[in-house]
Amino acid sequence: MSIGQGRSRPHPGRHGKREQRETVAQIVERIRHAAAVSAWQRARIASGLRHIAARQGRSGAAAILSRIKAAAIIRAAEIAPELAHVTIDAEFQVGLPSVCWANTDRLHMTLAAASILLKRLRQVKAG
Repeated sequence: MSIGQGRSRPHPGRHGKREQRETVAQIVERIRHAAAVSAWQRARIASGLRHIAARQGRSGAAAILSRIKAAAIIRAAEIAPELAHVTIDAEFQVGLPSVCWANTDRLHMTLAAASILLKRLRQVKAG
């Protein structure tokens, strides 16, 4: 057998006892929250840059950043749906769909992006 082929065996731990390796499901669950937070941070950065681009009259860049923001919000909510809640923002009376993240942060989305997010959240919760 060459390197990388054959059966993989658990590595021996202390005192010759064999340790159980983490399963893929355990690894995914362990890193899921950090991945969702990372996606949310991407959305926040894109949102800030979108505001700057819009102020400078760069509508094309603002539109691209808006799509990046929406994609990052959707990804964060898909990874950790229990942390994302979609609401209609009445506080600032703008009437935009708003995604609250872990009850600490909020970003606005277009109605089209929010409908995609809600559809994906239903799929994640159903499947």
